[in-house]
Amino acid sequence: MKYTGPIFRPPIEANTPLLQVTVACSHNDCNFCTMYKGVAFKVEHIHQIEKDIQELKNTYGSLKRIFLLNADAFVLNNRRLKEVANKIISYFPEMEVITMYASVKNIKAK
Repeated sequence: MKYTGPIFRPPIEANTPLLQVTVACSHNDCNFCTMYKGVAFKVEHIHQIEKDIQELKNTYGSLKRIFLLNADAFVLNNRRLKEVANKIISYFPEMEVITMYASVKNIKAK
């Protein structure tokens, strides 16, 4: 699995496998937050995402829940989100829940 920078996830996802689809935070300019300071935002390449999904398949065999990293994976456009979801489901047809952080700005835009 490829992870870049610090990883943060909500406590409810403590036992959920992680899949990095973005690095850091798309906004990364909040005065109160230093979680990703010094880490540049980028979108992970789809080839790396699929390689990590394959590794998750080899490790877990079956998954019903996955958490997409990093701070605001919901910043991905609809086409990329659907592409990632379809790849996840192609390896894990039993998948029930795909979770991620999302900013209000990006939820509103969708």
